[in-house]
Amino acid sequence: MSKFLYISPTGIDFNQLDGVQKKIINQSKAFVGFGYDVDILTFFDDSIVLYNVKEGHSIKVAKGRSKTGVLRNVHKVIKGYVGVYIRYPMSDMFLIQALRAIKRYGIPVVLEIPTFPYDTENRHSIKGKVITFLDVHYRKKLKRYVDRICTYSDDRMIFGIPTINTINGIDFSNYEPDYSDVDFHQCINLIAVSGMYVVHGYDRLIKGLGNYYASGGDRNIVLHVVGSGVVDNQYKELVEQLQMKNHVVFHGKKFGVDLLELYKGQALGVNSLAIHRANLVNESTLKTKEYAALGLPVISSSYVDAFSHEGNEKYALRVPPDETDIDINTLVEFVDILYSEPVGEVRKNIRADAKSVCDMSITLKPVLDYFEIAKQKNYEST
Repeated sequence: MSKFLYISPTGIDFNQLDGVQKKIINQSKAFVGFGYDVDILTFFDDSIVLYNVKEGHSIKVAKGRSKTGVLRNVHKVIKGYVGVYIRYPMSDMFLIQALRAIKRYGIPVVLEIPTFPYDTENRHSIKGKVITFLDVHYRKKLKRYVDRICTYSDDRMIFGIPTINTINGIDFSNYEPDYSDVDFHQCINLIAVSGMYVVHGYDRLIKGLGNYYASGGDRNIVLHVVGSGVVDNQYKELVEQLQMKNHVVFHGKKFGVDLLELYKGQALGVNSLAIHRANLVNESTLKTKEYAALGLPVISSSYVDAFSHEGNEKYALRVPPDETDIDINTLVEFVDILYSEPVGEVRKNIRADAKSVCDMSITLKPVLDYFEIAKQKNYEST
């Protein structure tokens, strides 16, 4: 069985996986399903570890608990792999050194850049500006060592490197919708799960709720905000200012069973509503995939790649990609029309539509195809 290395400069807490960590594990499991023996090089507790996905156990490579520690130890483990997949950690001298070590063995490298372009993401702090400065300098060298960039954008070339275009995916076997009947005329529950950055734009929705009730709106609507981040206090202050405490609930971070429990009874999942603030037109978020796998329709300011084109017309409420407040009357009308069918049928149809588009076995297939071609070329040249 061919051996494959997944380099994750993001640490993985194997006892409590967050969204990104869960994605890394599920991507690796998908590669196992394709017939590879997969190791993940990452950090956990105070150690740099090599975690074998199939066996579910790890060996300690070195002491450390940082991205730098992972990259500095690549040279110790790289021998014997037929392919390397790296979740992009931003460029610096440690990434370039790690890539140089891989290149010595002639192993094909695919670098995943989850968001592109991304230069505006770190502009809000001094540390972020330093990271961006280093990245701009060192990423010019990537084309010497990286064979393909996996992107969720439509770009055909990034940093002078050919791309593999796909979308974010999830393992649908980890999710099962709640098919119980729900009376959305009594209460429309909305759920927004994220790391709470300005691009999520939930302030637009909170202001929309304020406008709705100030204008005499009589439907009971509750927004459940799940997660924490830099805009937490801004949202809470806005809720206080608009007297929306009965209509916006902050749950903080939730994982696993606790998060799945919160999804029950929800009418709609909230995707990002302000990616225009980062000069983006499209995105490929994990949360929309989870919403769809659980049978939830979505409200979004951009195209929702969790659904087919037909599904976007039926299951995605698109709002303008600008700073206007969300029109709650339109939201209520969307919910009422969609759930004129039984809730269980809606959940089942949404899940089936999404699975055909964004199950991990489908979204990673182009990456697998590239590695298979690269492997064959290596065999022919030896």
